[in-house]
Amino acid sequence: MPKQGKNLTDLRASNQGALLKRLLTGGPAAKQRLAEELSLTPMSISYITADLLEKGYLCELPAEALPTPGRRAAKLALVPEQLLAVSVSVSRRSLRASLVDLTGRVLHTVRTAIDSPVTAPQLTETAIRSIEAVLQGRTVLGIGVSCVGLVDIRSGTVVSTTDFHGIADWPIGQLLKQHFSLPVVVVEDMKAAALAESYYGVGTAHSDFVYVGITHGIGAAVIAGGKLLEGERGFSGELGHTTLYPQGPRCACGNFGCTELYLSVPTVLKRANAATWSDFTANTASPAMQQFLSDLGTVLTGVVNLFDPAAVVLGHEGALLPSACYEQLQQAVNERTITRRFKTVPVLPSSLAAQITAQSGAAVLFSHLFQGEFKL
Repeated sequence: MPKQGKNLTDLRASNQGALLKRLLTGGPAAKQRLAEELSLTPMSISYITADLLEKGYLCELPAEALPTPGRRAAKLALVPEQLLAVSVSVSRRSLRASLVDLTGRVLHTVRTAIDSPVTAPQLTETAIRSIEAVLQGRTVLGIGVSCVGLVDIRSGTVVSTTDFHGIADWPIGQLLKQHFSLPVVVVEDMKAAALAESYYGVGTAHSDFVYVGITHGIGAAVIAGGKLLEGERGFSGELGHTTLYPQGPRCACGNFGCTELYLSVPTVLKRANAATWSDFTANTASPAMQQFLSDLGTVLTGVVNLFDPAAVVLGHEGALLPSACYEQLQQAVNERTITRRFKTVPVLPSSLAAQITAQSGAAVLFSHLFQGEFKL
């Protein structure tokens, strides 16, 4: 549902964003259907679509032939590669810049490995060089940044990280905005991944879901009513730093028995004496895997009880778990949730695989377009 703006220009931008999001997640549709779904008048939908058609962001698909006399209205669709964003992803292992269009197509990527200690100024320089390499003179809507750590969405600052070379108080949003004179949005990596899942992955089927990423750490993000739940300053979703075992060891965050200490990939591999994640997942009956699934089931049960999602999506390395693990997790969760008598919550693997890294930053930027914060 499009939101009310402060004035007519804001309202048009909001309705425009809602239309673009609907075509992205719902596919091509005729103007009459779009007007009905978005609660817009025929005049409003005609004005918005005519403007977007003229600017080349939309196209009309040929009307399908009807078996009976009559005329079928042409459907409107997004035009690939016409609306672009730069997507920057900063992980503990690499910095990746990609050129991504609104439909999620990754057109160009530059990846720089982070395999030695790095400083914030060095990361900034790497980001700038990488962005310049993928831009190549193309016109883009802006830059979306996905980064590990606590991210202050108000200022676009990475305020702290754990186990990432002491990076803190890194104003990457401000620095990139000054250098490129473009809009820049910075969000924590799991939130960005959830937005990408919402627009391009299995999340398109659910307006309410929780994304849980299992990687070097553990993180979560909530999509509620089709929108990202950010919290006051964007610090929500730190699932890895909630307590799983109260008598457990002290975490780098200062808490005790954190989920991250038991379910993060490095910890799991060490306890399982496995060299790689593939080695660990190869034996679903091993004691290490069964303990992992038991602990993860406990965590996911709490997530479902807290947010009442329509689905839980496991991403990053979590998406690579065998199907038998998903069956076991789903059974465990739905046997214990308080809503078990009324609903079954599916536990699903992310469908985006490696693409999610390139798409996530772009999804962050496009989410602001969908909310009417950019005027095309």
